[in-house]
Amino acid sequence: MSFSLKVIEETSELIPLQLEELNRRLYQPQLDSLTQHLIYQNKYYALTDKEFKLMELLLKNQFVAKDELMNHVWSERFSLDNLNPNVSSEEVNALLYRVRKKVPNPLIIETIRGKGYSLKIN
Repeated sequence: MSFSLKVIEETSELIPLQLEELNRRLYQPQLDSLTQHLIYQNKYYALTDKEFKLMELLLKNQFVAKDELMNHVWSERFSLDNLNPNVSSEEVNALLYRVRKKVPNPLIIETIRGKGYSLKIN
């Protein structure tokens, strides 16, 4: 059930939660930016700042290029002199490893060799 308040003077009505909305909440991963948690199937997974930025990017896009990921996650290393942040492949791989260990099994981060990454839900 959810509450809907159309005008402040009106009394609240109970409106049944739509089945699509319920399924979306249960089966689609969501991010809580306030607490930096990944929410999936009513379970909460705590993420660090960089892990959260990675998941944010993957949930918004079906495919993320490696350069785009580095620019978004390591934005503090970006400067006008150097348009690409100085991030090593080892840093990217370590971040992906940590996130893959934290997120539940149905969420799979796939590496597309030489191109980037995608998030699949099995």
